[in-house]
Amino acid sequence: MSDFSLVKEPIMMVISDSWVEQLCACQDVAFVLTLNGDTEEGELPTDVVVVMDGHGPDLVIDIIREEPNLHEHFAKADPAESLQQLIEEKIPIKKAESANKLWNYYTDVSYHKYLKNKVDLTCIRRSGATLSFAKIYRNVITKKIRIEAEWLGDSPIMILVNGGLVFNAEMHHADNEKECKRLQDKGVLRSITKTKCGFEVLSENRIICKSGNYVCFTNNEGLACTRSLGHNRITGIETQKHVVNCSMDDEVKVIICSDGVGDVLNLECDMEKLKMYSAYEIVKMAEARWKQTWNCGDRQTKITPPYDDCSCAVWWQKKV
Repeated sequence: MSDFSLVKEPIMMVISDSWVEQLCACQDVAFVLTLNGDTEEGELPTDVVVVMDGHGPDLVIDIIREEPNLHEHFAKADPAESLQQLIEEKIPIKKAESANKLWNYYTDVSYHKYLKNKVDLTCIRRSGATLSFAKIYRNVITKKIRIEAEWLGDSPIMILVNGGLVFNAEMHHADNEKECKRLQDKGVLRSITKTKCGFEVLSENRIICKSGNYVCFTNNEGLACTRSLGHNRITGIETQKHVVNCSMDDEVKVIICSDGVGDVLNLECDMEKLKMYSAYEIVKMAEARWKQTWNCGDRQTKITPPYDDCSCAVWWQKKV
């Protein structure tokens, strides 16, 4: 009598998570949401993976954080433009609120905090946020997955299919010559300046000192990133886009993080971790690296605070 063993077909499961460690300016946002609008036959609800990294005054990131209907913005054809219009609608309200909160010695608000939250023309010009997101469309009839990635700024997007990195977003920052040329053609670039300090991660415990670049705009504001929400639209609100097509039988992982995570990664030595780690684990690894002792040349050193905020959101279809 023959003895047959049963072989179970692998089951595909989708898990998602997000995590933020506010190590400095407290301006990172990360989340995964699901859009339940009208779909075609066989289509599952659309998942959206999002990271935003605020910079300058808190104005722009606070407007985004306080928006109760973020689903509606990401359901639109152009989420970046929709969010920018939200920012422009809310700024006059925030400005009026700020003017009504006059600081005096009898309040519990420090003068420093008052100045930090004061909404004036300088604040509006300097405040912004990167935007990186991916919409994930799945169809149970065709078994197809379509991932539409869009981004403004230097918050990385990585897409892995069956363990291989198939997409790594081009960064919109001042080290990108194409981006600097775009700003020059737009007529808003004054100059590129070198940072006084910086580093590049070579391995889990080794870095080198490496200065970066900043963009000086024609309004005299300086930014590391070359595209962003806010800033009176000076960078432009045109997202860069990329599409990845794969199958519902594939293992698929979408990782989006802030530059506070991206700056302390080295994809050559960290890829195995990125394949396996959750958003929480990726952020905690990044936090530890900001605070650890590094080998730099023939000496040991630590990165001087302030550190950068660290955030990550992950969507992961995996076999179980």
